[in-house]
Amino acid sequence: MDEYLRKMEFNIKLDYLKAFFLSLLFFLPIWYAFETQYASPAALGIIYAISHLLIVFLELPTGALADLIGRKKTIFMGLLIIGIGWIYISQAKSAMWLWIGYFINAVGAALTSGADTALTFDSLKELKRDKGFAKVSSKSGVIFRTGMIASTLSGAYLYGINKRLPYLLVGACVFIAALLTLKNTEPKIDTEKFTLRSYIKQTKQGARELFKNEYIRDFSIYYTFVGGITWYFLYFLNQSFATEIGFSDIERGWLFSVILMVAAIINYFLVRLKYLSRNRVYLMFPVMMVLGFLPGFWASKTLAIFCIFLIQFSGSARFSILNQYANEEFESKYRATAVSALNMGVSLFFSIISIIGGRIIGVYGPGLMMSLLGVLTIIIIAPVARVLSTKHKGRTGLSYS
Repeated sequence: MDEYLRKMEFNIKLDYLKAFFLSLLFFLPIWYAFETQYASPAALGIIYAISHLLIVFLELPTGALADLIGRKKTIFMGLLIIGIGWIYISQAKSAMWLWIGYFINAVGAALTSGADTALTFDSLKELKRDKGFAKVSSKSGVIFRTGMIASTLSGAYLYGINKRLPYLLVGACVFIAALLTLKNTEPKIDTEKFTLRSYIKQTKQGARELFKNEYIRDFSIYYTFVGGITWYFLYFLNQSFATEIGFSDIERGWLFSVILMVAAIINYFLVRLKYLSRNRVYLMFPVMMVLGFLPGFWASKTLAIFCIFLIQFSGSARFSILNQYANEEFESKYRATAVSALNMGVSLFFSIISIIGGRIIGVYGPGLMMSLLGVLTIIIIAPVARVLSTKHKGRTGLSYS
């Protein structure tokens, strides 16, 4: 193996190491308690919605930037900015601090979004192992969730020592991940010198990737709604729902740690099963989401554990399985831009849910919001899943035209 290919192998190893540091989200079991000191649940919904709308506007330009100047540079800048954002939020004294902190995070997230998966996928492509993206992603997921388990368990205890400590430690860990990014080597695939003209062209071409054939169009719709709904749960609803059901800070730490561990293990082995065809995957997501969301309004503490697990698993499987399908379809030259365009759709839908959901939660509680998302899954995602599993039956990747 020559030196360049060894560097591509090292990129994959760095991906695993960065996944660990980025997984140390010590605020996971306590963010709801911390942030509701400064803003109501409805206000938090607006903050998250507007910050994700900012990501929507920045997704395509930053994705194009990553394709043109290199994924390594944009990921480094993005992680650096995110680290600053979390440290700023740790010092919050009012809702305005949360507004500013999450806006800083949005800029960083837009820079890393698409570029991180594109860097990994193109490194594998250089090694002629791009079909193994799902396996690499699921392994990163296991590492990520291992770190999340440890940080979730310890987060509530750290919060007891100092309420600002969990956020400070998250910022420090993101800085470490940023420094590790400097050790990455940019894949040689389809590089191009940056110009304003090429930048505009890149943005347009990347966006067009989502509509270049019927399958991609239908898949993009499916990905957007699955991603938007599950991301809203992972990002906001899970903690507010668990809090309303009656789980304490410490109990939430243990609950989500165990759920994350089980979900990661199942996801790791699931992507290795030949039985798991695309058609089954398309149907699997709405089934799990309906079973997880729909009982939310009537859930007891025991049933809530089952509901949280199903949606938590759906959210994590979206990254390891559906991201594989997406990356296989896009030309490497436009991959980061196209993936950013997909994430832009997810962020836009997330923002809409957050604005509406914040008001519903403020009046009726998160349980009703859970059930409404189950109904939304039946109305929107299930029909698209049926189209993908019948109209595009047998779809296997780039051979489709």
